[in-house]
Amino acid sequence: MRDLMDKPAARKTDRSIPMEVRQAADDLIMDSTVHLDRMELDAWIECFDETAEYHVIPRENLEVGYGAAVIRCNSLDVIKDRLMVLDVSSKYNPHWDRHFLNGTQYLSYEDGILEARTNFMIVQSSLEGFSKLFVAGHYEDKIVMTDAGPRLRSRVVVLDTFSVPNLIAVPL
Repeated sequence: MRDLMDKPAARKTDRSIPMEVRQAADDLIMDSTVHLDRMELDAWIECFDETAEYHVIPRENLEVGYGAAVIRCNSLDVIKDRLMVLDVSSKYNPHWDRHFLNGTQYLSYEDGILEARTNFMIVQSSLEGFSKLFVAGHYEDKIVMTDAGPRLRSRVVVLDTFSVPNLIAVPL
C-alpha cells in the first residue's frame, strides 16, 4: 500500500485539444453546476449521456486504490432513481448550494471523448442565513461529444476529505 503522501504523477494539459471542444466542455461543466445550484435536477440529468456513471469518492480511497465510494451510480437509470428518491421521499436539511469552479484542465481527447479535471468548492447556505464550506475537491470528467452537444459519460467527484459534515443528499 502506498503512503498517502505519495501522490500519483500529475498529468499535464494537452494543448492540442481543439478550442471548440474545450469551450463546449467548459459550457457543459458550468451548466451542470448551475443546474445543481438552482435545484434544476431534470436539467442536470440532461448533462449526462445514456451510458453515464456518477461516483463520489474520497481522495484518500482513490489514491490508495480502494474502490469504496460515498456514492456509486453505475448507470443513468441509477442516477435518475437517486434523484427521484431525493425529490419524492427523502427529507434532508433545506439549504442552497453554490459551486465555485477553478479553471478546467484538459488531459486528453481521443475517439470523441475528452478527459477533464476541474477543482471545485461548494458553499452551503442554510435558510437561517449561515454559509459554510461544505466540501472541496475536483471532478474527473469523461465528456463525449455527440450530435446533440457534449455530455458527461462519467463524473467522478473526488472529495479532498473523507469526512463530509452532513449527509450528501443533493448531487455534488
